[in-house]
Amino acid sequence: MIANCFFWKWANNDLPGKPTDVCAALLRGELHPAVQPFDARPVIEAIESLPFEDLSINREEYKWDVNKASHSNQAQFVHFTYPRPFEAQKIYHLLADELLPLGICCFDESLGMLGDWFAPKINEFQLGFWPGDLPGEIVYDISSDELSALLNRIRGCPEKLEPFAMLSDKRSHFVQCFGKQNGFIVEWAENHFVNGSRCFGIWKALANSSELLNYDEALNVFQAFYLRQPRPSQFHWRDFSREFEQ
Repeated sequence: MIANCFFWKWANNDLPGKPTDVCAALLRGELHPAVQPFDARPVIEAIESLPFEDLSINREEYKWDVNKASHSNQAQFVHFTYPRPFEAQKIYHLLADELLPLGICCFDESLGMLGDWFAPKINEFQLGFWPGDLPGEIVYDISSDELSALLNRIRGCPEKLEPFAMLSDKRSHFVQCFGKQNGFIVEWAENHFVNGSRCFGIWKALANSSELLNYDEALNVFQAFYLRQPRPSQFHWRDFSREFEQ
């Protein structure tokens, strides 16, 4: 299977940019309001430094080209194709290490989703079942009304399945919940790897000493995160960041 990827740079504004809409606009020759022209050299350098030989990909099997913005030497987007290996996520992780700090995004058009570790313009909501269905369904740049409707879907799942939902933002911070028979386990994470500090903080919400929250409590946490508010003070937050230390 050939991976068909597009790189662009998010604009410094609060306008939403659903990846499929951005990609469609760029292919029409239009600059979507959520993106801006950028220097393509770091993208090309990141692509050319990938360990293709380790992934059994020959030089002639991958291609990239730069689509320049009108009346500018800067790029509107970079198009990159390669034969998708089993370790495709490794490629995105290596690229994200180099390009995330520059505000550059990678959209895997073949899969209809952002490359793993790449940040959305505003937010990203994932819904699925654990284990074995990660991520299942992804919706980008959701509204507050969509948040409650999407999260509500985990309440109607069969008991034998364990639904999960995750809301992440462009900082790569996220909240997530796992559906259990009698409630929801809710976690809040702050990922500072992107800004170079190489640290990760994660907390579990406790209500009355119980790690199982009801639906309204879970929604309250997700809404606080959506609004860029601090962790809700009505819960006790157990820090288990050390479990993720390398």
